[in-house]
Formats: sequence, structure tokens, C-alpha cells
Amino acid sequence: MKAIRFPLMSQKEFVSVVPDCNILTTKEIVDMMKYYSDVLTTPLPFIQAQRFGSTLRCYRFARDGALSFPGDQVGIKVRNYCIYVTTSKKVWLHGVQLYGSEKGKCKVDVKIVKDGSFLVKQSGTYASQKCEVNEFHRTDCFDMLFDHPVVLGSGKEYQIISNIYGPLTAYLNTCNTFGSRTGEITEVKCAGVDFKFRGEYGSACWSDSREQFPALIFTL
Repeated sequence: MKAIRFPLMSQKEFVSVVPDCNILTTKEIVDMMKYYSDVLTTPLPFIQAQRFGSTLRCYRFARDGALSFPGDQVGIKVRNYCIYVTTSKKVWLHGVQLYGSEKGKCKVDVKIVKDGSFLVKQSGTYASQKCEVNEFHRTDCFDMLFDHPVVLGSGKEYQIISNIYGPLTAYLNTCNTFGSRTGEITEVKCAGVDFKFRGEYGSACWSDSREQFPALIFTL
């Protein structure tokens, strides 16, 4: 019974169905009514987390972006990356895909920031593996999944920041031999959602938006 997500029901849904089923005790029903009225002082025993379906991936780079691999792997290095993302619909962001290194593990810090407030702060150490960074490229990368997904509201801009410690990672080389940029997509449509990306040029980031975050992992 505790696995039923009663707190995710509206008050109208709960009152019109659940009490007549005689599946909850009187105290549990009273506690639910206190929960709806925001006067409950004790935790509910029922699951309150959203149920999510299969995750989707919004790939940021096109087929004409050339992958590059660093030659210098000596010593511990730190690279700071950041992008801004805006979505046309509300989505749950479960994590980000990052380029990795075939020479070793990477320690990573990732933050999601909205109006100066941190919505996610997560750290971990990851070993890379060969995986898709779009339908045309495979390289060393890894997924960093958050302990709890974060909501990206429709039309609102969020900043994604990563600090990567360890060997230099693969990256998308978006400049061809003539110096023009290739491969980067600033607007991507995925699963009916329009994603818009922009960098923050001249900021404290080591790179602009074209060298990391090949994919965002989300659900609707």
C-alpha cells in the first residue's frame, strides 16, 4: 500500500475515490487531508516521487562535426565547461552526457543553475566507454545521471556547468581547415520539444559551448 503514490493525486481525485475503497485507515485519510491543506507535521508513508518512462536524448551536435582527441595525457588537468539551455515545454532533466578519455577516469562536478540558485550539485568519478554522441559518431564518453531529476520549465533559461578533473577528454572540433564552424546546432527539436542552446563566450569557462555536453538525458 505504501508504494501507491497517493500524494501525486489531486485532492479531488483522492476524495472522490480513495475513502470509499476502504483501503486506508482513518488516520491515513486524515493525514492525507492535512497534506492537501499543508498542515501535516509528520511524514507520509507513501511514495511521493514521480514515475518516469524511458529516458530520451537530445543530441546537440550534427554529423559534420569532427571529433578530436588530445595528445597530451600527462598530469591532472581541470577543464570548466558551461552552456545555457531553454526548452519549449517542461521536461525532467535526468542527467548529461559528457565526453571522456580513453586513458583514465574523470572526476566530474556538475551544477544546474537558475537565476543564481543551484538546482543540482553533483560529483562523481566515471570511466569512459565507447558510446554514441549522435547517430553518426561513437567515441569515449559517459553519462552523469543525477540522484534526483530536475524540472526545466518551459521558456526558462538554465545554465549547466561542469568541472572535469583528470586526463584531457575527447571533444567536438567545430572548426574546419578554413576556420569556419561546423557541427554545432543551436536549436534541436527532440520528442516534440524545442531545445535552444547558447554559450557564454568570454566567461570563466575553459571552452565555449561547442566542446562538451553532447547530449541531455530527459523525460517529458
